[in-house]
Amino acid sequence: MKTATYTITIDRKDIPVFEPIFERLRPRATITKVVDDVFPELTEEDLAAIAISKEQIRQGMVVDSEYVHREVAEILNITRNESKVGS
Repeated sequence: MKTATYTITIDRKDIPVFEPIFERLRPRATITKVVDDVFPELTEEDLAAIAISKEQIRQGMVVDSEYVHREVAEILNITRNESKVGS
């Protein structure tokens, strides 16, 4: 089989357009550099934490946001009620 090697740069927002092509052709690809300048203020620790959270999401380790909202509302209500009792 004859092959060709290309170096391409793809904007992250365009990756979904290329994914079906990659799945069909199944190229041997190596990502040599990822430039993430969308949030340049993120540190390496921030990026590592985001990667961990994405893996946790993939594994189903999530909490429904409605549950979180109810818990926060309950905590805030308790705090407000306690501050009114002390007045």
